[in-house]
Amino acid sequence: MIMFKRGKKLYLEFFDNVKNKKVQKSTGKDDTEENRKFVKEILIPQLQKKISSERKTTSVSDSRTLKFYTNKYLREKENLSTYYEILSKSNSILKYFGDISVNSIKPLDCKDYIFDLKVSTKTKRNYLNVLRGIFTIACEDLAINENPTRTISLRKTEEERAKVDIEPFSKVNVEKLISESAGVLKDYLGLSFYTGARVGEILALQVSDFDFERKTISFTKQYTQRKLKNSLKTESSNREIPLFDVVLPFLESLVKRANKLGTTYLFSNENNPTKLLSIDNIRGTKKYGVWSKLLKSCDLEYRKIYNTRHTFAVHMLSSGKLSASEVSRILGHTNSQTMFNHYNKYIQGEQLKIERNIDIFRSTDNLTDTDTLVNKNRNLKCA
Repeated sequence: MIMFKRGKKLYLEFFDNVKNKKVQKSTGKDDTEENRKFVKEILIPQLQKKISSERKTTSVSDSRTLKFYTNKYLREKENLSTYYEILSKSNSILKYFGDISVNSIKPLDCKDYIFDLKVSTKTKRNYLNVLRGIFTIACEDLAINENPTRTISLRKTEEERAKVDIEPFSKVNVEKLISESAGVLKDYLGLSFYTGARVGEILALQVSDFDFERKTISFTKQYTQRKLKNSLKTESSNREIPLFDVVLPFLESLVKRANKLGTTYLFSNENNPTKLLSIDNIRGTKKYGVWSKLLKSCDLEYRKIYNTRHTFAVHMLSSGKLSASEVSRILGHTNSQTMFNHYNKYIQGEQLKIERNIDIFRSTDNLTDTDTLVNKNRNLKCA
């Protein structure tokens, strides 16, 4: 416990067990020899006795309560940009359960809380993450043996799955957005519109990921949550896709930028080339960033930059240049059904645009000669 002077008054600094942090409080006494003696011989011993009593109480009861572990959880999250969202959800959890012993909260109690929330499945998942995090700390402290949220899993409703946030751009929009953008945003749009890759996959690209002889791009890593990860969303996300000629000018610009910064990564941070740019660095904030301003200059309402991927998917499917399974593999989907679930409403009626003079049973095209494939498979089975 430290005594110090602030202005004309004497203050004390000490650790508050209830608030779980250091605090400074005024003694209300002026800085005189007599008052210093009073604070040192009487006030400090009284306060130390009180703190000692609170510590004993805390070790017996408060350390086992939901509030105690919620505060511990919040301390770990206080430097995050989403801290106040986490705090709001933590307060909701405390209000629902009350400040009770953590070992009195059962798995069914947690399920009731999560499933009774009148919010979307995505938001429920955010609440579950907070609740699970609180109990994880309690587990680490050996206050409970198992996390009571371990059996909770959430799935989107059919209605939610039908409302995927997809707003693809038209061909005219794409040309205008690219032509009116500049710098690293322009190059990012060039890659994302013509590869359909995910944001993190593009940001993690290195020069070595491009094979200029075979004209391919390899996706094996991602940059997400400001961390470079040597793994992708799913196993099927690891893939090699065509490098279309239209991408080359944007790629050339990014390679020059990387060489200038002395790095192999295409989206290194100019101020610190050892770090990568986040999507926030490229697009800026929603209301005032360069992406928002670009949309406004093109007379377009705001939409997420992730729609570049959706735009590629929709236009590639409707072009008929590739089969659905080929487009699915380029996008890194687990299967073609995932792609159809996302984009079906945008490609309905495309099957009616095909030529009418096709006779699939008289085709002389070896690429579509299924008899050859059928006979080949039959011979393999007989061998």
